[in-house]
Amino acid sequence: MQVSQYLRRIAHDPWVVRIPLAVLFVLIGMLIFAQFRSESALRAARVAASGTDRAALISGLVDANLKLREEVDSLQAKLAELEQQGGSLVVMVEELNRLKLITGLSEVSGPGITLTLNSPVSATELQDMVNELKNSGAKAIALNGQRLIVSSAIVGTEAGIAVDGNLITRPFVFQVLGDPDTLRVALTRKGGMLASLQAAHPGFQADITDAQTLVMPIYARKIEFRYAQPVAAQ
Repeated sequence: MQVSQYLRRIAHDPWVVRIPLAVLFVLIGMLIFAQFRSESALRAARVAASGTDRAALISGLVDANLKLREEVDSLQAKLAELEQQGGSLVVMVEELNRLKLITGLSEVSGPGITLTLNSPVSATELQDMVNELKNSGAKAIALNGQRLIVSSAIVGTEAGIAVDGNLITRPFVFQVLGDPDTLRVALTRKGGMLASLQAAHPGFQADITDAQTLVMPIYARKIEFRYAQPVAAQ
């Protein structure tokens, strides 16, 4: 009954249906507009967030690159320092070995000659022979099995000839580390030490033998400095 009345009313008054439809369309439009604004706001937020993320990512990459560059520079500096220290260390080791050779603190070996004197000679003449060998390029010298160093002394005593306090007797055998040819030429040259000994001692006997490998012993005595002291670092 109510439906038939409502239909008759629409037939006599069209605004009865137009007003609700208008309200319905307005509501639908408002909903569509609200959804559009929401989607626009969401897209804007996404764009802003994306830009912020990219900026943060770029900033992080720049910082990481700077840190890596600083680490590379630091490692290169350490490498250069180690290389310099390595070069200094090599020089120090070479200098230490040279000092050990001079002071007789290390056993050394190499080619050289053996010089044997089987005639009476004085302590001074033996010392002159040592100086002649050093001037001829001897790297190390031993006399009757005793290593000679820069402070070694050959002296004559009432008991005989002593080397650094140890008595030695004939034959006097020099072991000389160095170039055999150079040493032989220096010893046998005209006016050399052997020629002088032969002139001073009739019947003087000397023998020179080349050696491919000589082993020089370590200096047996303890090296003491009575007057020289190291200077303290400032």
